[in-house]
Amino acid sequence: MAGRTKPAARDKGAELRGFEAGFAAGQQQFDRGEFLEAARTWAAAAALLPETAEHRSNRAAIHEYMADAYERALAGSEDPELLREGLAPLDRYAEQLAAADPAAALPGPVVTVREDLRARLERLEAPPPVVEPEPVAKPEPPPARPPTRPWKGLAAGGGVALAGGVAMLSLFAVGFTRARARTKEFDDPARGCALSGPEGECAEIYSAGKSANTLAVVGLVTAPLLVGAGVAMLVLATRRRGQAQALTPTLGRGFVGVSWERRF
Repeated sequence: MAGRTKPAARDKGAELRGFEAGFAAGQQQFDRGEFLEAARTWAAAAALLPETAEHRSNRAAIHEYMADAYERALAGSEDPELLREGLAPLDRYAEQLAAADPAAALPGPVVTVREDLRARLERLEAPPPVVEPEPVAKPEPPPARPPTRPWKGLAAGGGVALAGGVAMLSLFAVGFTRARARTKEFDDPARGCALSGPEGECAEIYSAGKSANTLAVVGLVTAPLLVGAGVAMLVLATRRRGQAQALTPTLGRGFVGVSWERRF
């Protein structure tokens, strides 16, 4: 678009950091059952990234999550303002995607929820019908809910396990460093601990070194177990998710996040 300039590197980093923070905050709200708040948080995060090829997978993922959250939050709602609120970011996303790539298709969940919200809003805003004697129409069945996502629990558990493994590696590093420092203090000829044994100040140094060594051993033993379990859970979650879509870690220069890939 004319008049737009390419954002500076620091601005680009800020956009990605803001997107990642909004993505994580929305997931926490969703997990607590705060579906409307999660949808609003994800809508704000999605607005931080432009509709470009570089960000397309991340924008597709967060709009699918947003559609799911709005569907849950507005199930059975007869409030036109809330229905318009849920429809607006999905319509905006459809317009931006079509402008950027006319051949690109909207994600299936976005299409389903968008059509449902629009139909419900049109029914509420339609003029009242002329009152005439007629058979009472049967109520329409509720729209089919999307299938559950059993892989999400595995993905979350895998992430927690990987984080625990990293923490255990940090524990090992701290314990190893402290144990090495205490060993040097104990072996210092000026203190004479090697001759007098663990007494007085030497006893304190010996005790501190022993505790640090225990921390290092615990971290060294536990870290690979947690990392292995986390990787296994993430692999299993990816397989359950199916070949059509995949949520994968995204590691780039200056940021860490997730990307959503769809194959046709």
